Amino acid sequence: MPQLLRHPMKPARNLALQLAGISVLLLCLPLRAARADDLIGVYIGAGIGESRLEATVPDFGGTIQNHFSYEAVMGVRPISLLGAELQYVNLGQPSTSEDSYDPIGVKMQGAAAYGLLYLPLVPIVDIYLKAGLSRLQSTVSNGFAPFGPAAFAFDRANTSATGGLGVQYKFGSVAMRGDYAFFNAAGGHQNVFTAGFTWTFL
Repeated sequence: MPQLLRHPMKPARNLALQLAGISVLLLCLPLRAARADDLIGVYIGAGIGESRLEATVPDFGGTIQNHFSYEAVMGVRPISLLGAELQYVNLGQPSTSEDSYDPIGVKMQGAAAYGLLYLPLVPIVDIYLKAGLSRLQSTVSNGFAPFGPAAFAFDRANTSATGGLGVQYKFGSVAMRGDYAFFNAAGGHQNVFTAGFTWTFL
C-alpha cells in the first residue's frame, strides 16, 4: 500500500496567515490621495515566494515539499472592479527523502489564466479574488532514475481549475502585491504564496 511521505514543512494555513500579515502591513502604511483609476489599463509584474508541492506516483506513494517559487504576470484591468490576467508560475524543483538513499524530486511549472474581481478597501488598497484555468507540467522522480529496480521518473501535464486571492497597495502606476493561489496537478494539491509588484504602463 503506497504511503504518503511527509517531510518537515510549514502547514498550509501559514500561507493564509502570511497573506493576512501583508494585508495588515499594507493597511498600516501612510495613506495618501489616490485616483480610483490609477491602475486601470494593461500591466506586467513579477513575484517571488514559497510553494507547497504535493505529488503522488502510482505504486510508489508520494511526497509533500516546500520550495522557493516565482511568477511573471501580464494583465488588463478595464474597469475598477474587473480584470483578467495571464500568469507563468514556477513552483520550484525541491528534492527530499525519508533517507539519503531514496530522494524524491518534484519539478513543476506552467501557465494560468484568471478573471479577477477587485474589492477596494480604501482608495489605495484592493483585495482581489481570482478564478480560472491552469496547465502545469510536472515531473516526479527519485535518485535511482533512470537506473535501478526502484527507479521511477513520471511526467504529466494537468489542466484544471485554479483560484486564489490577494491584496495590493497602490501608488501611482505601481502596486505592491501579496498573492495566494492553488492548483491541482501531479495527483495532489499545490499552494503558492508570492510577494511582488505590478506596473501599469498603458
